[in-house]
Amino acid sequence: GSAELPRGQAEAKVANKTARVNAPGLRMSTSVALAGRSRSQLPSAGLSAQASAERPVRGEAAQALRVAGPGTQDRRLCTTPDLRFSGQAARSKNWRGGCMGSPCMVAKTSEFVRDFETLRRGDTGIAGGKGANLGEMTAAGLPVPPGFVVTGQAYLHALDVAGGRQRLLDMVRRTDLEDSTALKLASAELQTTIQQAGVPEEVRSAVMEAFADLGRGARVAVRSSATAEDTAEASFAGMNATFTNVVEETLMQRIIDCWASLWSPRVVAYRHSLGLEDEPTIAVVVQRMVDSEASGVMFTVDPISQDRNRMLIEAAYGLGEVVVGGQVEPDTYFVRRSPDPSEPELELSSARVGSKGHRIVRAADGTEARVENSRELRESRVLDDARVLEVASLGLQLEQHYGAPQD
Repeated sequence: GSAELPRGQAEAKVANKTARVNAPGLRMSTSVALAGRSRSQLPSAGLSAQASAERPVRGEAAQALRVAGPGTQDRRLCTTPDLRFSGQAARSKNWRGGCMGSPCMVAKTSEFVRDFETLRRGDTGIAGGKGANLGEMTAAGLPVPPGFVVTGQAYLHALDVAGGRQRLLDMVRRTDLEDSTALKLASAELQTTIQQAGVPEEVRSAVMEAFADLGRGARVAVRSSATAEDTAEASFAGMNATFTNVVEETLMQRIIDCWASLWSPRVVAYRHSLGLEDEPTIAVVVQRMVDSEASGVMFTVDPISQDRNRMLIEAAYGLGEVVVGGQVEPDTYFVRRSPDPSEPELELSSARVGSKGHRIVRAADGTEARVENSRELRESRVLDDARVLEVASLGLQLEQHYGAPQD
């Protein structure tokens, strides 16, 4: 979030929204939030410390590191900017020069909750595609708003405690999924089973502890992260539930709603069409909201022309759902780039102003509101040249890190 940046640097906020296209070489999806300047422009104390079995942590760094109990790690990641730990206990690069807005952030890993700092791209089975990649980008030092993942194991545990796990599987097996009416009725019963199961106390406790670490009065996005998402054979993008500006009082219900969306008619039918018969699981991302001035989607390679010398950025005012949901015509920016993402030369080649009829913003009472844009806003660019190139620079960092074009 922009609050951690020195005054004058919080110039642009681009929300954590993603979109996907079915184009060769553009399958991987990532999301990133920009609040201010690119990482290379941010101040850094230039400090580095290594903690490992061969080189024990001492002094202030030792006080910052705590491992609590088998299967649960509490990692205090702070004390100095750019303090880096390696090994089992901690791996985090805190380029913000602070600790995500609080005096000391505690990174936790347990069966039911995993902070972003503890996840990597190989953790899809635990955290789903979104959760695993948010962890990967956090580890890469990209400006990702802090958060945690309610794991797929938490979902399964909730079903086990309520005794509904086998009931769900049996219900799917005996339903004719080719019959749309039968599918709709079965889906309603499946989702009711999830809602009635609720959240067990041990999961609730772990979630609320992690939520408290995001700061008093935090508002979060609650995003489904299906563990089968972003595979070579299937894409569940946009099929499961996502909620924005969620507060503490409604957090648990929104997590349950994400769990229930795993059994929506659309998702059940899609799984059936792919012949997926394994028991599905779902993780849930809980991530601090960015009160966005501008949001959008970036493709590090133009998905239409497949020109690897051209990037595409689309942007609109407010929250990103107006772009990814096709609610408005966004601004369109094309940026010239080298096919080699390690080459930093970028040039804005064209900018087209979209109509951008309205925006979604957070209202004073914390709810979301639709606001009609003035004629002046509709006819103005969302991003100036510097901000377009700043977003594009982040895209190159992503592509270089992942080794493939990104959206």
